[in-house]
Amino acid sequence: MVINKAIVGASYDDSGGISEVIKKIESQAIKEKQKSGRSQHNLYRSIDDVNSSKFNYSIRGVPIIAYVMMNFYHSGIERLAIVGDDTTRKIFDSFTKYFNVNAQEKRFVFIPEGDKWSLENTMRKGKQGIDITDDEMIIFCSGDLPLGSNIEQFRTDSDLNNYDFMVNLNSMENIYGKDFNNKERVNGSMIGPYRRWHLPLKDKKDENNVHWIKENNLWMLKLDESFLHKVNIAYSGRKQYDDNPGSNKQKGGRWNTIKELTLKDGKWYKLIKEIPEVFPYLLVRGISSYNPPLISFETLSNFASIGLEKEVKVKSTHTDFGFLDDIDSVEDIIFNEMMMHSIDPNSLHPQWDQLKDFRTYLWGEDIPIVNQFHKYMNNWFGNFSNLRGNEMFNLSGVFQETELTKSMEDNVDIVVNNRQKYIHNLSLKPPNSHQVHNPFICQH
Repeated sequence: MVINKAIVGASYDDSGGISEVIKKIESQAIKEKQKSGRSQHNLYRSIDDVNSSKFNYSIRGVPIIAYVMMNFYHSGIERLAIVGDDTTRKIFDSFTKYFNVNAQEKRFVFIPEGDKWSLENTMRKGKQGIDITDDEMIIFCSGDLPLGSNIEQFRTDSDLNNYDFMVNLNSMENIYGKDFNNKERVNGSMIGPYRRWHLPLKDKKDENNVHWIKENNLWMLKLDESFLHKVNIAYSGRKQYDDNPGSNKQKGGRWNTIKELTLKDGKWYKLIKEIPEVFPYLLVRGISSYNPPLISFETLSNFASIGLEKEVKVKSTHTDFGFLDDIDSVEDIIFNEMMMHSIDPNSLHPQWDQLKDFRTYLWGEDIPIVNQFHKYMNNWFGNFSNLRGNEMFNLSGVFQETELTKSMEDNVDIVVNNRQKYIHNLSLKPPNSHQVHNPFICQH
């Protein structure tokens, strides 16, 4: 089986009024700084600010969503739905026009997100937009993975025939190798180069083979009605605390998800009967920050299968930094800017030359958040105590060195070296039929 249809989600929830969002970002940033020493200012969306959708923000002058469109343009995906706001539509229109994407058939489709911002809404709109059936395996990808260029590894996964939902998690050991020194434990998580790793999973066949993992925002799944009803609850479980500032600050997304999906309607009995080993882990994590490798990939797969009432496969076999590199904070944008300025961007993204040419074309279009991103972002920095004086751009709009960028330099070097090796090794692999001749690629 291969996957031929995909949805890119360039829409996410409203986090409240602009003043409320600024307070939330500032509060979380201060706590994170105190806890781990890291600077992190999350890119939450506000209904008061038409420019607050992160997918339209730029890295090296190219909108993040344009990178993602390029990644799918060079894949074997036959139909792609992109769900987003009106600014995303303008970028989409420019991309499809410049690259003549829909010359032979309507391969890429844009779907307005509407007024109800949620993952369920995004998926429903994407499903309707390209006529996805309930039993059809598709890819859902968040629109914030600029370096996630190797879509084919997921589209052609050998396990696709056997499951309703699959996720190939990011593993610190797979991506960076088993032995490196730049890591430390903070409150139950592992801080490695560039990312906080949340959960240690062991290989059931080799319990000494432990992987620290982080979510991958690309999934392979069947989008039937029963899954759509559960998707918002399931997705909130990525986070320790609830991201909705309008709700009570209860013990969070993660624990509410466990309760709602796996402990109700008699499912707790099925858990005890089929995977009792999950309970010691939940108990330990519920009362402390200690995070031992007590459960395996197989256990987590069974746990998710019971919760979603689907056949679920959780694994971690890929080695691609591009699917770890989701853009959640302004520091993520800075980090990617630093990478792209430190070396020839072609060694980080295989289609950089095309992206660079598109950038020149796009700057001639009337899209303020693209043309004036440097001014918008510098003003945004002024809202936060830990960012003032570290503005990303100088008055001419050129990315500049600051104390914040200096604090990231060592990790940038580690990641750039890793990414270069991955892209180089990928280029050495024997081409498959899709890579030899992709009928969807139009020469510009």
